Amino acid sequence: MRGLRYENVVNVKYTTLPPKKKIKRQAPKRSRTAEKIIEGYLLASGVHFAEVTGDRAFYSPMLDTVNVPKMEQFAEQAEYYSTVFHELGHSTGHPTRENRFESGASFGNEPYAKEELVAEFTAAILCNYTEVGNDKSVKNSAAYIQNWSRAIKNDPKMFTVACYAADKAARRIVGGKIEKVVERTEAVA
Repeated sequence: MRGLRYENVVNVKYTTLPPKKKIKRQAPKRSRTAEKIIEGYLLASGVHFAEVTGDRAFYSPMLDTVNVPKMEQFAEQAEYYSTVFHELGHSTGHPTRENRFESGASFGNEPYAKEELVAEFTAAILCNYTEVGNDKSVKNSAAYIQNWSRAIKNDPKMFTVACYAADKAARRIVGGKIEKVVERTEAVA
């Protein structure tokens, strides 16, 4: 057992130590391309969209609403748009759109995992398409996909189904003009 120890504490302003510099982080900037795609999808689909102060991003199928934290709360542009595109990806599964939601989906089970993969693949496609992605967002997306892949037991068939659904979702969000991604990817390869 350790004994009690007493310490003298002095306010830093009474010392000769230099004050800590506060680094003010600049809020990420909006991407004109991404914003145009988001606005077009919201108008065409009727999905409600709200940026709110908080730490939760989600899509509510009952309300057909996407809620995301305000852009200023994100450290980087890519994090914000990846989150927005992920939640918009979920919104494409609504019964009035792709009708993709499976009954019996609950957190952690296979149908839920498949939907999470669809949304994350959609976000990755759209971040690439709008050129807002970066190395960090790609690594975060890969980690997210790897985590949910365990719930589908790394089934290649499920990955194919999720990728197909994500392609369809991304096309719906951009209004069918996703070929540019393929052309740009092929040009890089």
